[in-house]
Amino acid sequence: NLNNFTNIVAKNNVEGIYLWGSSNNNFNTILATNNSDEGLFFQSTSQNNNITGSDLRNNTLYNVGFLIDSGSPSNNLFYSNYFYSNTSINGNGLTGNHFNTSSQGNYWDEWTSNPYCISVGICDYFGASSVVLTTPNISSLFPTYNLNSIIISLVIILMFLF
Repeated sequence: NLNNFTNIVAKNNVEGIYLWGSSNNNFNTILATNNSDEGLFFQSTSQNNNITGSDLRNNTLYNVGFLIDSGSPSNNLFYSNYFYSNTSINGNGLTGNHFNTSSQGNYWDEWTSNPYCISVGICDYFGASSVVLTTPNISSLFPTYNLNSIIISLVIILMFLF
């Protein structure tokens, strides 16, 4: 709770970023790609989080950029993000979450017109179909690391220390 997460790459994992009951966080410049489940997964009472300037693409479980699931995650704000090569945003808990500010929405690769509705009554009123948002190409901002290799390396180092 009450954290700022910036310049994070969540790549080639099971889940990109998984929030369980975590609230009042800011996520900015996140790259969540090629994860075997979702790019972002919000569950339980994850509320009042801001997700901006992020790139969610090619996540394979249901081809979902992110999943908002049961347990009432609400009042999360998503804007100025790229959702590319994901079939949809999915979840039982979409109600009460917001997908645009008063002037800016998200980039959707399957967008055709405004409002872009994710589900019945859940819409991005300022969505875009071309790259017109101010989100930078974050994949070039910082190197990517294979989390599995890092964990294995840390285990080996710890074995030698103890």
